[in-house]
Order: sequence, then C-alpha cells, then structure tokens
Amino acid sequence: VNGSTIEKNNYCCDEVDIENFGNNLGKCQTVDKTYAVGDKISFAGSNWYVINASSAEEDYVTVMKEIVLTPEELGSYAQTITCSLSNVNNHSYGCITVGESKAIAAMKYNSVSNVYNKSKVKEMLETRYLPTLGEVNLKEIDGYKIRLISLAELESNLGYTKRGTYQYNSSLENTPIWVYQNFGETLYGINTYWTMTPHPNYSNYVWYVNKAGWISSYGVNYPEMYYSVRPVINLLKSSIK
Repeated sequence: VNGSTIEKNNYCCDEVDIENFGNNLGKCQTVDKTYAVGDKISFAGSNWYVINASSAEEDYVTVMKEIVLTPEELGSYAQTITCSLSNVNNHSYGCITVGESKAIAAMKYNSVSNVYNKSKVKEMLETRYLPTLGEVNLKEIDGYKIRLISLAELESNLGYTKRGTYQYNSSLENTPIWVYQNFGETLYGINTYWTMTPHPNYSNYVWYVNKAGWISSYGVNYPEMYYSVRPVINLLKSSIK
C-alpha cells in the first residue's frame, strides 16, 4: 500500500477476514507524545492532570483525577454521617433533613495502620474503582497501576516546601492551583484528600492535602476523618483518545 490513500491517511489494520475489512480499518494510534506537568487529559469520562512529565520514549503518563471520587464511586467505602442542623443550614454533604444518614465523598484511610499497602484506600482503588477504568488501559509502575499521590511528587513536581515538622506549604510560583483547589470541595464539602505517604515520626499519621494550599498529617484512627480520595493512575498513551 506504499503511496496509497491508506498510507497517506495513516490507517492500519491487523489480519482480518477480507469480507469484514471495512469494519476493522481504524486510525493508527500515536503513542510517542510528550506530556508536561499540568497537562489535562480526558479518560474514562473524567479529566486528569499530568503530575509527572512523560517523554516521547515512554509509553505511559502518570495522571491524577481532577475531581475526587464521589460517594457513588466509593460505594460501601464511603463514610456515612448523620445530618445535623448546621449541616442542613449550610447544605454541607448534601444534607436536607436533620437526622438523615448520608454517604459522603470521603473514606477512612485505615483504622489501624498508616501503611498504604495495608490501607482501605488501596483496597478500594484496586477492587472497586480500577475495574471501571479497565485494567488493560494502565501500566504497572513500582508495583502500582493505581494509587494516591505521594509526598515526594508534591515536593519534586508540584512546588511544595517543608515548613517544620508538621506542615508543607504550596508555592505561589510553582504549585498549580488545581493541586489544592477545584478538586470537588465546593461540591461535596470535603476540604482535604489523602496522600499515600505516612508521617515518618508518628506511626498512625498520614499526610493529606488541604484546600488552603498546605499539606499536614492526621491520625488514621481518629473518629472524624472526612478526607477524600483522588486517584493517581499510570495511563498507557495508547488508551488516550
């Protein structure tokens, strides 16, 4: 087909029954694309932000979901609250009636361990949410196809700087606003989301990102932990339309 219309239009096909040739003709997918931190990608009905630059030689790109997981996406893992008078008055968590039981867009990290590989968040992401994305669309890197963002990525790629033992601050110059705002906090009333990094000095603390622009830590066994889940995936470039 050298020089033909098929070649010029960048079409390709696999071995097929000639009678069904037309049904199997499709555009060749380009995978040698570069991505920079902050690029937005549409995949599986959601928008995702690139959090690690990806060269043309790499066949995947690491991205974080624009909006945290909804109560419906969390399913039985979602925390449940009892709506109070204050919740009804300010419409937090979608409360309408005092005393109403409501699933919210947040879940417990774990009631015992701050180790990500033992967490309920990992269990939920891999058993409940991953199948909705299609596991074949993702690549395993460092043991994960899907996970949470790490403190190291927030420091190295997204402009966070350590401010003492208990807190990291975002940089106005180097931290994109989508990292700590517009992740669904106004929609769901949840102002924070988990990272996968445990605090080095406290065995039950995990770092989280707050909408005010800082990172702090919280105990996994504390009773009220209204923190959201913002997935990170290693997305194959061939799966990006």
